[in-house]
Amino acid sequence: EADVTQHFKSGDKERKIYTCTKLNPDELEAISAFRAYQNQNGIVLPPMMEPRIMRYLSHTRGDVQKAAACMQDTIEWRKEFFASPISDEDPQLRKALEHGMLWFLGRDHGLRPVLLLRVHIAVKYAEVYTPEAMLRLIAFCMEFTSRHVWVPGKVESQVVCIDLDKVGVMSLPMNALKGLVNTLSKNYV
Repeated sequence: EADVTQHFKSGDKERKIYTCTKLNPDELEAISAFRAYQNQNGIVLPPMMEPRIMRYLSHTRGDVQKAAACMQDTIEWRKEFFASPISDEDPQLRKALEHGMLWFLGRDHGLRPVLLLRVHIAVKYAEVYTPEAMLRLIAFCMEFTSRHVWVPGKVESQVVCIDLDKVGVMSLPMNALKGLVNTLSKNYV
């Protein structure tokens, strides 16, 4: 149970593992309500989104309409964002990886992969690493970990650490960082 769900002192809880684990009665009821809403509204999910239903219901604290809307937003974002596929053969992406702007640090105590984003490299090469380029790099790494590093039923998330060492307050790209965090938190539920 502790590996699947994190319980907080406030009494709140958060599910960490969504696949290859038994759902509790409340979760089964929430998925049933989602399916009913989906059928009533003619919502068709692509196959890759089906296993994510419970994630979105958890994200929206069981609000079926909001979960469906968030899933639709993610589907649209993915269609647009990945219209041009991301590959490690992309010269800009390869250069960013070679510069060490983002790299896998290892795993934390929960065996989640840890990605380290070194902001000072993004600042140093700001003309090359636009916010859009940084998002493509992070999305590439997020997609890579979900496909090749996660272990279904054991490890289904990752940690992103933002290293602000060597970055002065005045040179901190706050708008770019806020945009990255906002996009990631909406689309990598």
